Amino acid sequence: WQRYGRGKALDVSGFVLKDGEVITVARNWGRGKQGEILAAMHYLACNSFGTVLGPGANRFHHDHFHFDTARKTSSYCR
Repeated sequence: WQRYGRGKALDVSGFVLKDGEVITVARNWGRGKQGEILAAMHYLACNSFGTVLGPGANRFHHDHFHFDTARKTSSYCR
């Protein structure tokens, strides 16, 4: 993950579960149960962050999620 200089955004490429299983956006997005978990995380993040970008947003976000706390008139979720 990467935290931006002012702490307003976070890039997340994957997660390590309690049992040690590793789920990454690059490997698991759109694939099986892990892909469903990632899709749910992406969807739910749209309620908490001002901007949420993921693999469907553009080629720059094919392997990670971008969560930004910036608030606009409405949230941007892609």
